[in-house]
Amino acid sequence: MFGKRSKRRQQQSRQALEAGTEALSRGDIGGAIHHHRVAADAVRERMAAEPADAHHPLELGSVLSMLGELLMEAGAWGDAVDALDEAHEHLVAADADQPQVADVRMRRARAHTQLGHRASALVDAQAAVVVYQEHCTEDDVDPLALDLARVLAQCSLVTLTYGDPDAAAAAADHSIRIYLERSDEANADASTRALHGAMFRLAAEVSESIHHAYGRTEIAEAAGGLAAQVREASTAAARASGDPAATAERLNLPGPDHIRANLTLAEALDRVGEHQLRGLLTKPAQDGAIVTAADRISIELAPGIGAHLAEIVDRVIDHDEWTAMRIALEAHALLALASEEGVSQLRLQLAEFGVPWARMLMRCSRATEIAGFRGCALDFAGWMAAVVSGLMPHAMVDQDVRLEALHCLSWHAELLTSAGDVEGAQHAQAAAAQLSV
Repeated sequence: MFGKRSKRRQQQSRQALEAGTEALSRGDIGGAIHHHRVAADAVRERMAAEPADAHHPLELGSVLSMLGELLMEAGAWGDAVDALDEAHEHLVAADADQPQVADVRMRRARAHTQLGHRASALVDAQAAVVVYQEHCTEDDVDPLALDLARVLAQCSLVTLTYGDPDAAAAAADHSIRIYLERSDEANADASTRALHGAMFRLAAEVSESIHHAYGRTEIAEAAGGLAAQVREASTAAARASGDPAATAERLNLPGPDHIRANLTLAEALDRVGEHQLRGLLTKPAQDGAIVTAADRISIELAPGIGAHLAEIVDRVIDHDEWTAMRIALEAHALLALASEEGVSQLRLQLAEFGVPWARMLMRCSRATEIAGFRGCALDFAGWMAAVVSGLMPHAMVDQDVRLEALHCLSWHAELLTSAGDVEGAQHAQAAAAQLSV
């Protein structure tokens, strides 16, 4: 009987996915979303009935990842993050291939970007690139090279939006180089050409925009020429398919003034007089050496450098918020990467490194809430709460850590209350109460 039920649920999920694919082919995004939700529910039922089957979490993660992409196409960014959070959870639990997990994180980074979640967007995008860098050799037969180019292009846009323009340019330029080297492979068939043509164009336009903003005219013109070729090809293809008025327009990217105002990390460190750190952590965009936090410093040194940067933020945020925010996001990326990589120094000395990290996130959350960016404030606060959770054992025995944790939890409860999240605020208050006993 149980076998028959399992087969019926399997058939339900397969039929729902087929219906979703058919709806998508008609341009019915709403229908595709509905059918993918039905498929996900059917897989959840199979997981509940057969918890020992390791294939079910992999299947559910895959379905939810596609659902997240569809939700993004529909502009339902918050729902997309929820679906991709669950997809990531299941794929990690099932020990899925790391590139598959990385693709979920890059999708989630794009959704976080649309929601104004600066900290989460940068961490997810960089984590995806790091995975592909670790798995891709870029030799002539490496099947992951085009995927690395794709995630680099996507990372360049996320980084242009919230990160260091030098790192964004490096990501875009690296993507361009791979695509030029693999042009035959990228144009192997229509679907491959459509996907990678769009990513090549994205990388080229990001590169052009950043290099133009910083007066690197020769590089900007070369990238712009490549982007123009792709736009012309896209226009010709669309017109050949029966749309005589089709024109591939330039992407809506930030202008030069906006890009320069974002500050590179090098500029931010110069502003606060940290010239030695600038030499240690940054390189010119033209070098293409730094795309993610992992490229800035040895991972073993990331906790100490990240905590030092966090202390700089605490020192300057009251009188130079813009500079502090650039440094804060880079510090957070370093510390988050160290945490994900399980760096022993961070784990064993969390009180030393976690306190400045949590304090920095709290101050960034307060600043962005005051500035009217609630989504960003909640994102910073969510990371802050995660760090404070790790600090709780230390807070029980160390008065200084306890006071910092209480300040953070008090702010989290206040922010969540203002946002209408009563349950979340109650959780923060309950955690604070544990430290007040």
